[in-house]
Amino acid sequence: MRLESTESISVRLARAEDYEAIAALHNADNEPHFQASLEQLQKSDTKNTSGGRTVAIQNGRVVGTLEFWLWAEVEAYRIGIHTVQGAIGANAATQLIVDLERRITNAKRLLATVRSDFLSGAQHLQSGFSEVFRSFGANLELANFDSGRVSHLETDLLEQGIRIIPRSEWLAPDADAQLEAIQLEDNADIPSYEPVVTNEMDFKTRKLLEPFWVALSGDECVGFVSLDGKPDQPVIHFDSSAVSRSQRNRGIGLALAARAVAWAKTQGFAEVNDGGAKSNPAHIKILERLGFELEPDWVTYEKVLG
Repeated sequence: MRLESTESISVRLARAEDYEAIAALHNADNEPHFQASLEQLQKSDTKNTSGGRTVAIQNGRVVGTLEFWLWAEVEAYRIGIHTVQGAIGANAATQLIVDLERRITNAKRLLATVRSDFLSGAQHLQSGFSEVFRSFGANLELANFDSGRVSHLETDLLEQGIRIIPRSEWLAPDADAQLEAIQLEDNADIPSYEPVVTNEMDFKTRKLLEPFWVALSGDECVGFVSLDGKPDQPVIHFDSSAVSRSQRNRGIGLALAARAVAWAKTQGFAEVNDGGAKSNPAHIKILERLGFELEPDWVTYEKVLG
């Protein structure tokens, strides 16, 4: 049996001539709808002003690549590694991590996120990384969504004194403050590996007209949902959603999500996507009731430096 050679691997910053091999490694690790051309990867790397890309070279051939970018708010570098298979790839991953740790001085840890069905090829996770967080993705093909099946949800809420209306029709003077309070409450209740950072949800400056809905008890907001997408694209995404802590388990979140999905179908979108923390089973249950299909988990690993 011929053994693979794992000797003479060197690491350097990526060059223009490396991107054909970089693209091949990237695409081998991703499903068909996550493929990227070498031009797309070059353009993405050019925009990455807080990091860079290195390659592992053996006998003049690119056998691994590492993209890294600084997440300054949490003093961490996010990384993405793709290598050839086998012992050469495992050694390339190790060398790429060692090189990166020599390069960086302004971070306390490395974070790598890998989809669970690709974990067998993530050799770099053997070098001191530990699992810290799981998230999920979900999608719903709108051709399979029957809005009549969930039309009773809003009627049921009305009997409880709760109505769902577009955000543009809710004119309360403290509307932005109410929305932000619910969002911050929701953030605090969903466990995450991330330290608390400044809230980026600026309700005052974002264009929150359509598609955005609120659930109201009187003139008090008890929940909201919004979508994000472009009319000329086939897929639209859940942007944000939350229900006030005191109003949960009443069907508000399910009714809001159903309203958003029904709207997306009437607008001609083909698919709705969503995702979130795997530790949020209530939200996952809502998606499953609406017919969403869950994708394999995304697993985040952390390596503490120093």
